[in-house]
Formats: sequence, C-alpha cells, structure tokens
Amino acid sequence: IYRVYDPLGNEYSLKLFNRHVDVEQFKTELNNCRLLCNAENPDFIRYISSSEDDGISRVKYIVFELAEKRSLDNFISLEIPFGEKVTKFLFYKIAKMVERLHLLYFSHRDLNLHNILLDQNYNLKLGNFGSAKYFLNQSGKSVLLFGRVGTSCCMAPEMNKKLYDGKKVDIFSL
Repeated sequence: IYRVYDPLGNEYSLKLFNRHVDVEQFKTELNNCRLLCNAENPDFIRYISSSEDDGISRVKYIVFELAEKRSLDNFISLEIPFGEKVTKFLFYKIAKMVERLHLLYFSHRDLNLHNILLDQNYNLKLGNFGSAKYFLNQSGKSVLLFGRVGTSCCMAPEMNKKLYDGKKVDIFSL
C-alpha cells in the first residue's frame, strides 16, 4: 500500500498488485470493493478508482481513501495502555462493522488488526476485501464457503475443512 496524491494534492492509498497476480483474483477484489466500499458504507474504507477505470494502464491497482492513522495494529503497537472501557468500545465497533458486512451477505475471511483501519478522526474502517466472499446463492439461500484464505494466525480452524460458514469464521477472528 502506498500513499499517493492527485493533481489537487488530495491524499489516497494505492494498492498495487504484483504483475504475476491472477487476473481473476484482482477482478474479485475490485468487484468486492465496488460493491462494498462506497459512501453508503461508512464503516468500510472507501473505493476511489482503479486501473480498470483508466482503461490504459497495464499495472493493476486500486485507489482507496487514505487511512491517515493507519491500522489498528500500528495504533496498538504504540504501547499506549487501553482501559477496559476503550477496549470494549473498540470491540463493539469492530463487531458492528462485521455485522454490517454480514447483512450485505459477505464474509470477510481475513479479519485481523492490519485490516482494521483508522481515519484522521480515529474512526475505525474495515479494509482489504481481497478474500471477501458473497455467501448467497441465486435462490437467496446462504451457502457454505470453501478455500483456506486469510491470515493463518487469525484463521478459524474450520477453514481447514472443505466447507464452512463464512459468518462463523469471521466471528472466530474477532
């Protein structure tokens, strides 16, 4: 992730994809971002544009709003002690973001402190939707997911099985 500026001096985050990245993987993340990361979802990092929008770039990238205060992982590493009230508040906010994602029928599948971002006002935002998966079929019924994705230390044990419930693996990661 890189900090970039537009011609007017506005700051953004640029996620640059390795040229060897699978085209389908890039398109999946891009489609997830277009669906989830808009102004209607203030709990998710906002999608701005991508290499697909400019039509000429051979480099694959996605541009997001800048998370000025970086990730919750960075914030915690400052070694500022949190009291019980602050910890409960942060957990509540993260759980509400995950609930909002589930109400849109998506499972994140890579919830960890690196993917919980902070804006300039220290508002929490959920980011990195590369492993996210829609869990409704064409009949409108919830389906089981498959694939071992995400950060191994935060991964639910059932992700090692063939099929699993996406909502449950997100809840485990909390």
